[in-house]
Amino acid sequence: MLPKPTSTQKDKKDVTYQYEGAELDAIIGGVDAFFKDRKYRVEAGEPGDVTYGLGSDLMRVLFGAFAKRYKFRAQITRPGDGGPVVFRLEKAMSGAMGGLIGHGKMTKEFNAIADAFEAGVG
Repeated sequence: MLPKPTSTQKDKKDVTYQYEGAELDAIIGGVDAFFKDRKYRVEAGEPGDVTYGLGSDLMRVLFGAFAKRYKFRAQITRPGDGGPVVFRLEKAMSGAMGGLIGHGKMTKEFNAIADAFEAGVG
């Protein structure tokens, strides 16, 4: 479970959330649970800097936009002494392998995930 962030900065490729007074491990665990609940798997990284993926690159190449493929990187840090926990979510792929439809689906998925974190998930 993740609380609502205290501040958010969003652009087309990434979004950064800050959590004042939160525990680093709680945010890392909440982000991991969020993606795993949605059937994403860890494709690379370690706690605090993980790439989550859903679907297959091969299927996307073979079937284009008809094959589901999403990949996101979650970086979670606490810069400085006792400052806020910073969670940066970014697209780890453009979706271009699926053409315009695939790119649109990737953008839609990114926005849905970003909105869920903005609202607080759990």
